Amino acid sequence: MYCRYISIAKDPNGSVVQLYNVTGVLTGPGVLTAEADGINPATVSFSEYSEKLASQTDIIGFDWKILNGTSWVIDPDKVFFVKTVDNRIWKLRFIDFEGASTGVSVFEKTDLGLFSATNEWPGMELNIYPNPASEILTISMQHGQQTSLKIQITDAAGKQINQFDLAGREGFRVVEIPVYDLPEGNYILTIDGAGKRISRTFVKQ
Repeated sequence: MYCRYISIAKDPNGSVVQLYNVTGVLTGPGVLTAEADGINPATVSFSEYSEKLASQTDIIGFDWKILNGTSWVIDPDKVFFVKTVDNRIWKLRFIDFEGASTGVSVFEKTDLGLFSATNEWPGMELNIYPNPASEILTISMQHGQQTSLKIQITDAAGKQINQFDLAGREGFRVVEIPVYDLPEGNYILTIDGAGKRISRTFVKQ
């Protein structure tokens, strides 16, 4: 949703941080977004950012534009990948912003097709709950390989927060992971084993 909303932001001089009316983009329920910054918009690949998709509503936000004197400058090295509720991936790149007087923006969107989870583990059934989680995140899985597993939790920026090792055992198993000490936000849980990987996103509240 392209709109005006109130957010913490710097004043036009860049010296004061406080609540301002800003113009930007907020996403709704079921929409996941990943920001790619410092890249070449023409060659950046969604595969490098697929595991960073998160449900935070203001990932696109308003800071894709910068006020330089009396005119707005668009960040030329930033794009956003958006996964819609119909499982389609779009690349969104802003090109122009006329300013608060009109609020008009120009952007290009590229349809990248339906989302395909290239890191899915054939034969692995994985569920995590509750989501959002506050104290304990429960992982239930079923797979037919007796292989040791590595469970990793990373934040939305890709920084590893926790890692756990599990001994190999095929069949159904349930694992509980404490998350009460994690700051609120979006996280990615990844399970590796036998050269395969599977990921799920969850929210700590």
